[in-house]
Amino acid sequence: MYMCLSINVNGITLSPDARFFLAPEKPLHRQYEALRAFFVEGQPSHEVARHFGYSPGAFRVLCHEFRHVPEKRASFFQHVKHGPQSAPVRDRVRDLAVAMRKKEPVGL
Repeated sequence: MYMCLSINVNGITLSPDARFFLAPEKPLHRQYEALRAFFVEGQPSHEVARHFGYSPGAFRVLCHEFRHVPEKRASFFQHVKHGPQSAPVRDRVRDLAVAMRKKEPVGL
């Protein structure tokens, strides 16, 4: 059963779902949300830095890396590697089993 417990942050009661976005625990997620607040929402850098636990200088460095280091942007979303679309060994075994059944039918 899912229970919606509330957490109070800065006088605002947050559900666990809201807290996931507004108070991220993992460093990469925190960086993403901080950059999003600054670039998308237009929040002042000093407020974003304070809210997400960065010093103003560290947040400036994070913004600089985001703007100028392609690998930094790429690190937020990883490409999903899909597995093989066929199973060559299994397919060969299946084909062999079918061929053998056709040659020698099993009698009851």
